Amino acid sequence: MERSMPVVEALNPAASTYSQLLDQLIMAQQQNASRVSDVSTATPLDGDVDDELVELGSASSEGELPN
Repeated sequence: MERSMPVVEALNPAASTYSQLLDQLIMAQQQNASRVSDVSTATPLDGDVDDELVELGSASSEGELPN
């Protein structure tokens, strides 16, 4: 058991770093999920959507994309 102690001591900082990185990853994913839900609940003004659809429709009928 004496031999394994240096190995355990060497692995502890790595395990701690891994745990911290895992926590950061989980927090980042939760923030991204909340941003996605915020975006999905935000609705543009109907007039803006209509204008955009008209531009896209006229561009596709003329064979050109709007700038």
